[in-house]
Amino acid sequence: GPGSGNEMLFRKVDSIISKKTKPVRFVLEFKPGANELIGMNHFSQSANDGYTIYAPGVGVWFGPPVWYKKTLLQDPTEWETVVSLGEAPLAFYAANNSIANSPADLFNMMKSGAKVNIGVGAPVHVLAYEYIAKQTGSGNSQRVQYNSPLAVAQAVSGNQIEFGISPLPVVAELAKAGKLKIIGTTGNVKTGYPNMADSFKGLDMVGHVGIVLPKGTAKDVVD
Repeated sequence: GPGSGNEMLFRKVDSIISKKTKPVRFVLEFKPGANELIGMNHFSQSANDGYTIYAPGVGVWFGPPVWYKKTLLQDPTEWETVVSLGEAPLAFYAANNSIANSPADLFNMMKSGAKVNIGVGAPVHVLAYEYIAKQTGSGNSQRVQYNSPLAVAQAVSGNQIEFGISPLPVVAELAKAGKLKIIGTTGNVKTGYPNMADSFKGLDMVGHVGIVLPKGTAKDVVD
């Protein structure tokens, strides 16, 4: 999806390759929607000649195979994995007018049964939402689906929704500019923000992006 962590990381790869090797022209195809099901099915039907690559987040291996088992054309575990591009902490953030300023505030709001709307833009963010909803037993919270993490950040900064989950690099500059406030991050990397696991026990999901090739791609092409 446009504005996704996948796109941001891959554009960096593109810029490095363009400087260090013969010019390689990458054409980015945006296939957002249905928690990457549309993109996954599009990729599953691609030729396995090495000229079509996919930069998925780790969530595609865990979410869509369960949610869309009957409509998913190919099991992601059958793809040829090539390389990890990197990972980023997930940021949980709020609109500036929200009363929540910390992971504990969000936990208590959800635990109390308050109506809490949280925007998500990728499968791993949906999984993170489901995890915290289960921990708090919140029956009155709701996830709101967007096409990309950046779209979630824009909605929160525009006060269209109170909370959002996105990779930290997507929202860091918006937070510095005072457009939204980050209440906590996940993972073991020290970010300067509270760790979500302090209030949501065991929440250690991070955004992780890699490069894969279609099923059956020849080993020499993968190498």
